[in-house]
Amino acid sequence: MPSETPTSANGYQWPPAPARSIMDRLAWNIFGADLHARLLALEDINDGIEALQAELQTFGVERLNDAINPLIASTQATLDQLIIDMNAAIAALNADLAAAQDSIDLLLAGGVPAANIAESATRVFVTPEQKADIDQLRTDLTAANAAFAAFKAGALAVVNDNATAVAGDELYVTTTGGVRTITLPAEPAIGHKVTLWRDGANLVTVDRNGETIADLAEDMNIDTDKTKATLKFDGSTWRVTGEYFA
Repeated sequence: MPSETPTSANGYQWPPAPARSIMDRLAWNIFGADLHARLLALEDINDGIEALQAELQTFGVERLNDAINPLIASTQATLDQLIIDMNAAIAALNADLAAAQDSIDLLLAGGVPAANIAESATRVFVTPEQKADIDQLRTDLTAANAAFAAFKAGALAVVNDNATAVAGDELYVTTTGGVRTITLPAEPAIGHKVTLWRDGANLVTVDRNGETIADLAEDMNIDTDKTKATLKFDGSTWRVTGEYFA
């Protein structure tokens, strides 16, 4: 009775009895070669799927960045302009309060009987009723000044000690009690920004936290009072811009 060898044509099945089957070196080589070819084909398919997954993921991230980055930039520009406008309003109001305070001080200095003072352009006699009105005005202005100072402090995060900043922080650093150290965020990403406002007689030291500042491998000092420093990471270093505020 003729023999029948298992091959890919018959699914490598043994023939039914009583047929004989030979499983010699040739048969094993045929089986192994077919199996090897099929495994290589599966590996090629798997590589193609992984490449397609990576391409789809990259495409999705790029589309997400394209959508979000302009929104972030627009929002940041709006916030920056709001801070500028707020600082201008604060400076104008402080100037008005200072002028009003000078006028009140001059008026109060003259609020005594005319017989006890020499009247002049800056020292004049006022009646008790006028003095009461001036006192009330001074009380109201003092309250307004305190309220505006509270608003100014509340617009930013007030820091009275050493601190570590996170991306997006705007810190109003008071240094009346001594030098303060602000540590920049670790492993910043492109576009991360930190804004520091120094208010006080002492330095604000900016710890670079492993990165460079303006391409220099050293910490930075904000050495002038009433200075606003903005640090923005460009992917290789923190870039710095500064301005004064009232």
